[in-house]
Amino acid sequence: MRAKRGAQLESHYIALLRTLGARKDVLGQIFTKSQNKIQDPAKLYRLIDMIDEVQWVVMGADVKGDIYEGLLEKNAEDAKSGAGQYFTPRSLIRAMVECVRPEPGKTDCRSGLRYGRFFSSRPTTF
Repeated sequence: MRAKRGAQLESHYIALLRTLGARKDVLGQIFTKSQNKIQDPAKLYRLIDMIDEVQWVVMGADVKGDIYEGLLEKNAEDAKSGAGQYFTPRSLIRAMVECVRPEPGKTDCRSGLRYGRFFSSRPTTF
């Protein structure tokens, strides 16, 4: 994609989104109904360039998780997206973990703790 520019890049990107959305696997589910929200091909090119500069394979899972959470948080701020209902800020998670004080080998049935983010926020506890 880096070899393309302008309208050619934009057309290629839109076609790629459609192709990925038509797949019958997890990628197909992720890209179903995906749209290009970047109207300026120069910005699209810059974004692709920035993503290509990162060595994703050698990057740790914590860094990728932080990036993903940052994107969720930014998206949750947009009232139209509806993503806010799925996002719990890390500061709130830390406070909840401090209150609950989970222990190794103990079972906790509180519904708010069923998500791994609550437990992964304090790995030294376990």
